[in-house]
Amino acid sequence: APLRGCKSFEPAWLESAYTAIKGGLLVGPAPRPLAYMTRLLAALFVTLFLAACASSPHTGRTQFAAPKPVSEAYSEFSMQLMLLGTTESQHPCADPGCESRRQFDRRVVQVGALLAEAANHLYPELPGRIAGFEFTVADKNEPGTASTASGRIVLLRPVSVFTPKDEALAFIMGREIGHVVAQHHDENAATGLIVSAIAQILAPVLNFARIIATLVSGASTTGVATSTAANAAVTAASIAGSRVLVSAYKPQQREEADAIAVKLLARIGYDSGSVSSAFASVDLGSPPTSWVLDLRNSVNRLSANTPAIAASRAAAPDAIVLAR
Repeated sequence: APLRGCKSFEPAWLESAYTAIKGGLLVGPAPRPLAYMTRLLAALFVTLFLAACASSPHTGRTQFAAPKPVSEAYSEFSMQLMLLGTTESQHPCADPGCESRRQFDRRVVQVGALLAEAANHLYPELPGRIAGFEFTVADKNEPGTASTASGRIVLLRPVSVFTPKDEALAFIMGREIGHVVAQHHDENAATGLIVSAIAQILAPVLNFARIIATLVSGASTTGVATSTAANAAVTAASIAGSRVLVSAYKPQQREEADAIAVKLLARIGYDSGSVSSAFASVDLGSPPTSWVLDLRNSVNRLSANTPAIAASRAAAPDAIVLAR
């Protein structure tokens, strides 16, 4: 009963999970009943332990959510993968462009503080979920942003090219705050863990280990090596399956994050015209990365729905005005 309405336990969702995982597994003879039941019960225990419904504070959409420590660890790990290749200098910057870099760092902190205040005002339950927002800039060659369930938000250095004005910076940062507010990290973590649990249930049924053993039987491979290879393959299949499912509702998450960003912008005093015009001089087609494409789509939605910002601002007459 507590799980009724959770999309992760709806038949269509489970069928999608099954199909996504099975895409990497081949059917074989059924496993031994005792071993299968042991694995099944263990997977079901994990599933029920993680089972919790949550409602999006922005739309009220019912979503499946992992426990907070789990989603924090999961999203932090994802962020670290994104940050691979970043550099962190231990010495003061002495290049001619260092002052502009420091200026961007200060802008991120200042705008972030205003957005955080706006988020706490608009979503009173937020301070009870996270200790606070943390805004930092990391050096990497490609633009991008990331956030964690605990409120840590990172902008990659090239994002500065897309933020000639604070309105543009506020919108980009507001989108990441939107993911935290809407509990998208909790949802993604739960999806990954549930798919992993389903993979553990299906692996014996589809006899994936035996297939792996057959593939490596031509070499002098130990049982431990064979088991390791099979487990790694099952893990890869579950990761692929979770990515398929997450990508299916990513567009909805992006739209929710954009809508929350609009509310935050209205709260700090930005009207629709100034936000849209802030991107007028920005090339939203280069570099042709997924992050830039997502930003372009978000800006297009913003431009198409500018009355929404005006309406939100009218509903917040005590808006904080960002110092120009």
